[in-house]
Amino acid sequence: MMRTLRASGAGLGVLILLAALALAAWFLSWSRFAPLPQRSGRLVLPGLHAAVSVRRDARGIPYVRAGSLHDVYEAQGYLEGQARLFQMDVLRRFVGGRLAEIFGKGALGVDIVHRDIGGAALAQAIYDRAAPPERLALDAYAQGVNAAIARGPLPPEFKVLLYRPAPWRPQDSILCGLATVIDLTHAWNQIALRQAIDVALGAQAAQALYPITDPAYDAPLLGRPAPVTAMPPLRAAGSARGGGDALRIALRLPRAAALEASNEWAVGGAQTRAGRALLANDPHLDYTVPMVWYALALRAPGLDAVGVSLPGTPGIILGHNAHIAWGATNGTVSTVTLYRERVGRDARGDPTYLDPQTRRWVPMGARVERIAVRAGRAVVFTRRSTRHGFIVVDGSGTPTPYAAAWVAERDPRSPLEPFLRLDRAATLEEALDILRRYPGPPQNFVLADDRGRVAYHLAGSIPDDGVWGTRAVDGSRVVDAWRGYVPFDALPHVAPSRTAIVFTANNRMYGAGYRYRLTDAFGPPYRAARIRALLHARGLVTVRAMERLQLDDYSAPELELVRDALAAVRRHPRAAGNVRDQRLLERWEGRFDGSSRAATLAFDLRVAAERDFAVAVLGPALGQAWLDDAGALALVPLLRALRERPRGWFADGDGDGLLLRALREAEAAAGAVPPAWGSAGATPLHHPLAKLGMTLFDPGVIPGWGDAYTVKVQTPVYGQSFRAVWEPGAWDRGGMTLPLGESGRPRSPHYRDLLQSWTAGALAPLTLDGPAAAASASSALLLVPAS
Repeated sequence: MMRTLRASGAGLGVLILLAALALAAWFLSWSRFAPLPQRSGRLVLPGLHAAVSVRRDARGIPYVRAGSLHDVYEAQGYLEGQARLFQMDVLRRFVGGRLAEIFGKGALGVDIVHRDIGGAALAQAIYDRAAPPERLALDAYAQGVNAAIARGPLPPEFKVLLYRPAPWRPQDSILCGLATVIDLTHAWNQIALRQAIDVALGAQAAQALYPITDPAYDAPLLGRPAPVTAMPPLRAAGSARGGGDALRIALRLPRAAALEASNEWAVGGAQTRAGRALLANDPHLDYTVPMVWYALALRAPGLDAVGVSLPGTPGIILGHNAHIAWGATNGTVSTVTLYRERVGRDARGDPTYLDPQTRRWVPMGARVERIAVRAGRAVVFTRRSTRHGFIVVDGSGTPTPYAAAWVAERDPRSPLEPFLRLDRAATLEEALDILRRYPGPPQNFVLADDRGRVAYHLAGSIPDDGVWGTRAVDGSRVVDAWRGYVPFDALPHVAPSRTAIVFTANNRMYGAGYRYRLTDAFGPPYRAARIRALLHARGLVTVRAMERLQLDDYSAPELELVRDALAAVRRHPRAAGNVRDQRLLERWEGRFDGSSRAATLAFDLRVAAERDFAVAVLGPALGQAWLDDAGALALVPLLRALRERPRGWFADGDGDGLLLRALREAEAAAGAVPPAWGSAGATPLHHPLAKLGMTLFDPGVIPGWGDAYTVKVQTPVYGQSFRAVWEPGAWDRGGMTLPLGESGRPRSPHYRDLLQSWTAGALAPLTLDGPAAAASASSALLLVPAS
């Protein structure tokens, strides 16, 4: 999941003038001046009300025990500030639009986009409206981070980049929380691109290219599969004629990386061997260095929770407490309405728009933002808005005719507060009531309790605008497309039950007869179909079976594509390419395991076929933009077109020519001897400073195992960010594993120590009680108030 940390690296390349100083600082920092923070003994932490104990397990995961909620959150802020301060600083700068202050003009485009979104103003508005319990957590956490900054030592990245972090504010934690909101929001740029395809090729073609599901694999949690309209004949294939202004604007917008995915499922106690409920969750986010999550346990009066936090924010986001466990996957639903405004200028040259209510030209709202740029002049950016929302800017910061109405801006409520309350929920009913007030980004929540029950609910504010992100609304005619939010009780859900099996994998979760569309396109259903099939096929479920399912590396859709290509070879033997490679593919069983050479060919075949399909249908420029936007969704229309063979989608009518060409391209890409997938599909892990050639902080490589369509998701950019299996009531029988290490400090023994066990697929317990006191006495840390 995180586009945020991807983008932060973009500005590093502009620091050429500082490279010599930075390299000198690097070596000094690494060799002599990079001490580690105090991890044991007695340490004074100003602001505490009483002593707080911190014990760590063998993985360096801290177990915090405090006498009050204030103290437990202050201690959390201190520990995360010790371990992840540079990551946290980059994150708050990213959302607040302040990366260029550190990384120079190369980060200016990212800053303009986020000043346009208004992250800093939104964080302030949320803090101003926060209830006292959330303010307590935010304020205490900020105290802890500031104590870590003041006490030091600072992480070496600050020496390398020659700056000192500013004091941490409570609003900065909200900025860090908003990073996930931005990452998981249905992007306005994606709606604009679909609008351009709609104008160019027609609404039915746009719907086929942004499918709500693949009907051959549809796996709704609720009800029977709903019918899907057949792919339509295609007009003007390859030329995208008629796109006009909408096409030109869409191609100028920053490319919005496709949303990452996640898996989750839960099985009621009546369906498990132990008679207790089981829950599994593996969110799929960007492989960042350090990793996205920070694992810890928090205990204070009324709070006993363990799991992972997002560094920079208080509380446990995903995990369990003494009675319930919970997991989440992105709902992939629409939370943005895009308006196409009629724009003009007044006599002074200031921008105006046609107000749909008064039918008069009125001035746009304006807010001037000054963006500091390291080693350059400050840039003044004017954020424009209409009655509908903020004006979307293109990649150069130029305003477009589009305005975005966004749930987070229109109804600024904290995404953190529900998780702070969920950490303390005692029953599934209480947890579901908390989720009723969860603002978003909309998530599929699965829950399990120590009574053997499981439940599911889609939660978050989803505007009922009637378009669901399929097109832009005419802003000159529509005052407000929103007809309120979809009621919580009307969102897809499964009530607490001992017999239920619930699952989601970003797919369409509802079946025939459901009232609301919710989105233009859910994620592909392939992982959900596999999860459903294996859960229902294995009899009584166990923890070990859940673990194995999380590591499943079978890809049904790519096996289907390989078989289509081999069938095309049999129909056209004279056009056949490398016979040895084709024999490899004929023996392939759809597994992306590390030893498979056929998996490498299958991957290259899919990539080539998707690329050739996109160019054939949309032309080079729009085709590449669609591929960038669609991500894993791109395979769905390709497979459907090969099955249904609608007129106009293939030059030869049946797709054989495209498949044969893609097979030749795959053979060329794989080389004379295709490498095993363990190396070809490997994910290199790079610290952001690798952009300056500083690779000593790079922790290593995750060997290839799984791909974008297997339950065990792994791609060159993102994959499983943790794997957790919980058995409520027997917490020591499940556990959690993470891909890298707890610390963000390269010299820490816990910087990369989990990489080997992650690669092996091992799962380690993560319980409320934590390590035995005797075993962890040498690493115990006692935080005490100032006298």
